Amino acid sequence: MQTKRRSLNKLWGILLIMLIIATEANCELVFSYSNTTAEKFSEIEENRLFIYQLKHQDAIIFSEQLKKIFPEEKIIQYTSNSSIGIYTTTKKYKMIQAFIEKLDCPIDQIKIEVEIIELTNNDINELGIKWNTEKDVEMTNKNLIIADESQFLAKIKMATQYGKARIKANPTLVVKDNCTALVKIGDKVPVAVPDKDKGNYTISYMDAGIKLKINPKIVSENYIVTSIQPEVSSIKGWKTTAAGEYPVISTKEAQTEVKVKSGQIFMIAGLKSNDEKKYNFEVPFLSSLPVIGNLFKFSLKETEDTEIIFCIKPTIIKS
Repeated sequence: MQTKRRSLNKLWGILLIMLIIATEANCELVFSYSNTTAEKFSEIEENRLFIYQLKHQDAIIFSEQLKKIFPEEKIIQYTSNSSIGIYTTTKKYKMIQAFIEKLDCPIDQIKIEVEIIELTNNDINELGIKWNTEKDVEMTNKNLIIADESQFLAKIKMATQYGKARIKANPTLVVKDNCTALVKIGDKVPVAVPDKDKGNYTISYMDAGIKLKINPKIVSENYIVTSIQPEVSSIKGWKTTAAGEYPVISTKEAQTEVKVKSGQIFMIAGLKSNDEKKYNFEVPFLSSLPVIGNLFKFSLKETEDTEIIFCIKPTIIKS
């Protein structure tokens, strides 16, 4: 289009020079052109901006796809109202619009049912739970373990009844295909951070507990590949600073992808937590006495080894 426009501008320039020469020589200048030439002139069309309001697709992702398919066109995304702008001619836009309308269809969603269970190592041994990989499940990170649901669910139910297993959370989420969901359980814990400039400590807050990022993607009519990032943070000790005692946070995280059928439950284990809990006890009034007050105070530390198990069930919801 730019080549055509440059040719047209050059032609108009030549005609203008010829007209000036003819005028100065007191001559008549006669132009003639055929119908074919007229048609060629009419084909030259200016670009303009067309706005298309997307009904279902994400503006950023969809515009990037269009740029690959139509590299010669200028395509802009408007995330605020999920629209895309296309800078082109009317003729080309009609073709692109027809293409967009075919692709701007409803997106399938995925329901994710999650159950996060905490077991101590002693309870796992007492229950006789054995980890193994299911034959119908594909995964990328072999450091994590997938449990056999047939023997696991019954034992977990029994352990919960007897107080040997704790269900930390059991949320149900619905996300669009290839979008990320986040589950967070825990508290913000104060941590002492050294301030080199001032020579003291400042207090910041870190998340301690459990995080689970899930990104499910439909890969066929009835199969889902789920990208999973579990993270377990716990207090591994205490640090004495000028500002007082503060916990030291230990974080364990992993990442894997699991391919399962829609509606199939899979379990992931392998993230262990070593929690150190500190309990302070004091005798009212006597503990606040000067000099001898510390005699009426004492602390107790307790360490508990636990394992976090994630039970996940992704199910395709057809649009």
